[in-house]
Amino acid sequence: MKKELSPHVIALDSLRGLAALMVVLVHCLVCYQPALFTHLSQNLINAILLVVSGRAPVIVFFVLSGFVLAKASTGANRLPLRFYIKRLLRLLPAAYAGLLLGLLVNAFVTRINFHAPDSYLKYWIAVHYQAHLSDLPDSMLFKSNFINPVYWTLHVELIGSLLLPFVVALMAKNAVNRLGLFALSLSLPFVPFYFGNLGKMTNALIFSFIAGVLLQHLVTADRLNFRRARSGVIGLACVLLGHSIIGPTSPLGATLTSLDSLKTVLGPDNNLAIYFQHLVETFGAMMLIGHIAQCKQSIRWLHAKPAIQLGKISYSIYVIHFPVLALTVAYLEQRFSISSGYQTLFLPAITFVIVVGITLPLSYLSFHVFERPFIRLARQL
Repeated sequence: MKKELSPHVIALDSLRGLAALMVVLVHCLVCYQPALFTHLSQNLINAILLVVSGRAPVIVFFVLSGFVLAKASTGANRLPLRFYIKRLLRLLPAAYAGLLLGLLVNAFVTRINFHAPDSYLKYWIAVHYQAHLSDLPDSMLFKSNFINPVYWTLHVELIGSLLLPFVVALMAKNAVNRLGLFALSLSLPFVPFYFGNLGKMTNALIFSFIAGVLLQHLVTADRLNFRRARSGVIGLACVLLGHSIIGPTSPLGATLTSLDSLKTVLGPDNNLAIYFQHLVETFGAMMLIGHIAQCKQSIRWLHAKPAIQLGKISYSIYVIHFPVLALTVAYLEQRFSISSGYQTLFLPAITFVIVVGITLPLSYLSFHVFERPFIRLARQL
C-alpha cells in the first residue's frame, strides 16, 4: 500500500525543487561574469543577482536537510549504521551518474577543441573541461570537485549526515543542550578546526544544517509559532534579500569586505559580510520552512503538479545541471563566437532556457534509474 505524504512534506519537497531551479538560474547568470560577487557594477545581470543569490538556495537546502533528516535519524546512543547506509544509498548513485555525465561532456568538448574565453569561465567552468578519468577516484570520495564543481555541497551534506544522529541525540536531552549546541555551531566559521576540505565554508553550512535540526525540535515541541503568513513572507524576504542587504555586493557588505583586518579572522573568502549574509539567510530559511511545516493550510502553489514534480527530481537537477551547462556554453560559444568582454542579458537567458530544457528530462530519467530504486531499497532496511 502506497504511503500518503502529508501536505507539509509535499510543500517542503516542492520548496527544495524551486531552490534547485534557482541554483541553475544563478549559475547561468554568473558563468559569463565570475567577478559579480566581488565587484560592484551597474549592469542588468548584477541588478538581478542582488535579489537572486546562489548562496541562498544552498542555505535553504541545508536547513531543510537538517529539518527533514532529524526525523529520519534514530537519535539512539548506539552508532546508527542503518541511517548512514540509507543516506549513502540516497546520495551516491545519482551523484556518481552525474560524475560520469561530466566526464562524457568533457570528452566531447575537448574533441571539438573548445577554448573558453578568459573573460568568463576561466576559474569555474573552464577547469571542468580539463577533467579526465584520473580525477574520478577523488571525486567519488568527494575529496575533489574538479569534475563537477557543484559537488562541494555534497561533501558538506555527507559531513552533516555523519554528525546528525549525534546532534539529534544531544538536542533531545534538554533546552540547555539545544541552545549550547546552536551557539557553538554559530561560532564554527571562527574556529581553526575545519570539518572538511572546504575549510570555513564547510563549517558555516554545518551551522545551517544544525539550525534545521533545532528548528525541527522546536516545531515538534510547538515552542515556535511561524503559522502566520507574515512569518513566511519575512523568511522568504530574508532568503532572497540577504544578499543585497549585507552580502559582499551590497554597499554595507562592500565596506565590511574591504576591512583587511577581518581576513585574518575569517580568511580572504570568508569575510564578515558573507558571515552576516549567511546568518540572515539561515534565519530566513528557518522562518520559511517553519511556516510551511506549521501552517494548517500549506502554501497552495507548492502543491501545484509542476512544483511537486520539480521537488521529486530536485536532487538530480542539482547533480546533472552543471555538465549540461558546460555543454551549452561550449555550443553557444561556437554558435555566436562570443568575444572577450561580451555582455548581454540575452546570453544567460538563452543559456537558462536550454539548460533547463535539457536538465529536466535528464533529471526525470536519473530519478527513476538512479534514485527511486535505491530509495525503495533504503526503506526496506
